[in-house]
Amino acid sequence: MNKHFNKLCFLFVSSAIFIGCSNEELTAIEVLENTIDAMDDINEFRFVLDSHAEDQDGQQIVISSEGNVQYTPLAAHMKLESDYDDEHQVKTEVYISDDAIYHQGTRVAETDAEWIGNDYSHTPPTPHEQFDLIKEFSDSFTFIEERDYYHFTLSTYDDGLDNLLSTIFPFFHVQDDPLLEIMLYILRSEGIVEQLNYEFTINKDTFMRESELIELLLDVGNPDIDDMTFMEQINITYDYTDTEPVFIPDEVIDNARKIGENMSDSLIDLEIDTETSIEEEKGISDGNHFNGAKFTTDGEWIYFADDHHIEGIYRFKADEIDNHVEKLSDDIAANINVTDDWIYYEDRSKDSHVYRMSKDGSEIEQVISDNTIDVRVIDETLYYKNFNGHNQRSLYATQLSPTTTTTFTLVDHVFRFTIHQGNVFYQGDDHHLYVTDVDPNDNANFPFISHRVGTFQALDEYIYYENSEDGHSLYRISTDGYRVEKLTEAESQGFNVTEDSLFFTNASDDEALYRLDLDTLEKTKLDDRGFSIHVIDDLVFYQKHISSFELGWFVINKDGTNPRQINF
Repeated sequence: MNKHFNKLCFLFVSSAIFIGCSNEELTAIEVLENTIDAMDDINEFRFVLDSHAEDQDGQQIVISSEGNVQYTPLAAHMKLESDYDDEHQVKTEVYISDDAIYHQGTRVAETDAEWIGNDYSHTPPTPHEQFDLIKEFSDSFTFIEERDYYHFTLSTYDDGLDNLLSTIFPFFHVQDDPLLEIMLYILRSEGIVEQLNYEFTINKDTFMRESELIELLLDVGNPDIDDMTFMEQINITYDYTDTEPVFIPDEVIDNARKIGENMSDSLIDLEIDTETSIEEEKGISDGNHFNGAKFTTDGEWIYFADDHHIEGIYRFKADEIDNHVEKLSDDIAANINVTDDWIYYEDRSKDSHVYRMSKDGSEIEQVISDNTIDVRVIDETLYYKNFNGHNQRSLYATQLSPTTTTTFTLVDHVFRFTIHQGNVFYQGDDHHLYVTDVDPNDNANFPFISHRVGTFQALDEYIYYENSEDGHSLYRISTDGYRVEKLTEAESQGFNVTEDSLFFTNASDDEALYRLDLDTLEKTKLDDRGFSIHVIDDLVFYQKHISSFELGWFVINKDGTNPRQINF
C-alpha cells in the first residue's frame, strides 16, 4: 500500500514538475529561435491564401488561392479564383519554377495558347531564412502568448524595414494574368509604403508558423495631382502535414508561349543610323544612372549624393578622395547630373522637384515643379518621369533655355529609359525593350527586344542588358538589332559597362563584384561583395554591408587594386 502510494506521489510530483517546465514563459527571441530550428527542415508546405486589393478609385480584385510550395528544387503550383468588381470571375492555374512562371492562358487576349511562360528571376527566401531576418527585427514586434499559439504583430513602418518587407512578401501570391502580374510587381516596387501591418502566429507545440497577415498601403502616384494609392491585404494559413512534391508537366514547359516572343520586323521602319555615331553629352552615364545615380563627374570633380543614407551633395577630386571631400549643400538629393555649369538633381525633401545648383554650391534655383523620378540631363534637354493621374509613368522632355522652358511628352508607360543615337530606348510595362524617336512629333515606337530584360545600358553601337529569359545572364545587341552576343553564363544583379570592361554583381557567386573583359570575356573577382556599381575613369565605386543592417561605400581601382571604404 505504501509502495503504491509512494509511486503515485512520485508520479504526481514528476507530472507537476513537467507541466511547470512545459508552461515556462518564453521570450519573443526564444520563440523565434525555436521557430528557426523547427523551420530549418521545411522544404514543402501547403497554403491557403485570400487577398483583397483596391486602388484609390475603389477598383477591387479579390483572389482565393491554394496550392503546394517546395524550395529544393524551387517549384509551386496553385489554383486561383479571382473576383473583379465588375462581377467578372476567373478560375485558373499557375506554376512557378526557379526560372519561370507559367499562367494558364485563359485571360491573355494576344494568344490562344494554353500556357503563357514568362521569366521569374527572383530567388525567394526559405521559411528558415525569413525567420532569421524577422529575429533581427524582433524589437519592432509586439509579442503576445495565447492559449495555443504565440502572436507577433508589427504595425509601424520606416525605411529600415524595406529588407524585411521584401523578405516576408509571399512569392506564391500571384495574379491570374501575366500582364496584371507585371503591373502589380511595378506598383509594389515603385510605390512608397505609407502603412504596414504584419502579423503571424506560431504553434506552441510545434513552433511552426500557422498563419500570416500582411496589410499594405502604398502611395503610387503624384500627390500634386491626386492621391493615388494601392491597398493590399493578404491572409495565409499553412499546412506542413498534407504536402506533396510539385512537378511541372513537361507539356507546360515545352509548349508555353512568351508574350511577344519574336522580335518585330517593324524595327527596320525606324531609322537608326549606326554608320554616323551620334554621341550625346550626358549629365551622368547610363551605367551610373541605372545603379542609383549617386556618382557623376565633369572630368575635373566627382560629385556624390545618396538620398537613402547620407544627407547632402559632395564633391572631390579623384586623387583627394581619401582626405578632402567638400560638402556643397544639405539638400537630400537624388539622381544627380552635372553639366558645364550646373548640378541638376531631385530634392527629396521638396516633393522631388528638380533643382539645379552651381558646381561650387553658391547658387540654387528650381527648374521643374513636378514630382519627378529618373531625372536625366542629356545635351540641352532634361528628361524625367512623372506619375500622371492615370499612373502612366510618362516620360517628359524639357528643353533647357535661358529664357523659356518647353515640355513635351515623349512616351507613356515607361519603366527605365535612356537616350542613345537620337532615339529613346525604354522598357515598357512588360519589361520588354522598345525604341522611339526622340522627336516628340514622331509618336511611333517599335519593339527592340521582345522578351523581358532586367537593367540595360547603351554604349557606342550596343545595348547591354540582363536577359531575364536566360537567368539574368548578360547579353549585348547591336543598335540595328541584327547582332546578339551572350557575354556571361553568370547571373547578374546589376552591372556597369565601360569602353573595355563590364563590372557586375555576380549573383552566382554570392553577389561578389566581378570585372568582365569585353575583349576576352575573362572574368576577374574584385571583391567578395559589391552592388550599386558606379564607374568614373579608373575608379569603381560600390556598396556592401559593413554590418548586418548598415551599408558602406567603397572604391577600388579598375584593375582590382587598393580597395577601401569612403567616408562622407
